[in-house]
Amino acid sequence: MSTKRGQGHYLKAPEAVHSLVDVGNGVIPLFGTILILVSVPAQIGIMSVNTYGAMLTSATMIDGFKKIGTGRRTRITGIVTLMVISVVIALILPDQYLNSFNNFVGSTPLRMVW
Repeated sequence: MSTKRGQGHYLKAPEAVHSLVDVGNGVIPLFGTILILVSVPAQIGIMSVNTYGAMLTSATMIDGFKKIGTGRRTRITGIVTLMVISVVIALILPDQYLNSFNNFVGSTPLRMVW
């Protein structure tokens, strides 16, 4: 995973985290460290809720065609399956995908106006 830095330059995620800590600590001592410690659990929570919502949506779609149980095993299987699919897709995507996607999203409002 990379984050954009300048025009066309990317930092690997660990470098971005280290840079955020350095900048935050430069502003207020320990601010960058506290920022990372607060951000990580929040990100994990957001990703968990999104994955669970995707599993519920998938289970509802499948249940529309074939009756499935709604027990704990079904939910865990659905979550693990979605996580594996997400990781595989992320690994298959080219390195410049994020840049292309950002350009597409940024230019979409312009296309709607024209």
